[in-house]
Amino acid sequence: MSNEFVNYYDELELSQNASPEMVKQAYRTLSKRFHPDHNHEEGAEAKYLAVQAAYEVLSDPSTRSRYDQQLNQYRDLSNLTNALNQQEPSTGYQEETITSEPYQYTFKDYCYLAMRALFWPIKIIGLLIYWAFLAVCWLIAILAMIPVLIISAFAFIVMASIGLLIILLIFNWIMTGVAPSL
Repeated sequence: MSNEFVNYYDELELSQNASPEMVKQAYRTLSKRFHPDHNHEEGAEAKYLAVQAAYEVLSDPSTRSRYDQQLNQYRDLSNLTNALNQQEPSTGYQEETITSEPYQYTFKDYCYLAMRALFWPIKIIGLLIYWAFLAVCWLIAILAMIPVLIISAFAFIVMASIGLLIILLIFNWIMTGVAPSL
């Protein structure tokens, strides 16, 4: 299986802005031309299967729109790869040349540079918002626990006092031999 992206528009010999009727007409024409029952040339059956696969994708509007997005992404990636391959330095020694023509930035270059320039402040602002949110959550949790801590401390003091009183009454009974009256 190849990793190469298949351009279904090329398979049907159409442009990307072809109408659904043009897709259908191209499919009919090419499927008749390359059908294995009519064309016994080598590679005709493979071309027929490729035309069928292209028509299955391009005939359905939702599948076609997803495919168009993938095709555009592939083209952008191919253009970027080609540009990077052209910029790779050679392994041998090369004398440095200075050209008088400045590099002409494209719209994509400006978009990329603007995105890089704007990304780090957005990231910092996002982190500050996240940390502020966490601080507020901790503050609310701590403030919500204060009444519970006060009530539980008061209950502990009351229960400890009652327990101490009972212990003192029992101790007094043992020492004096007189039963406490309540």
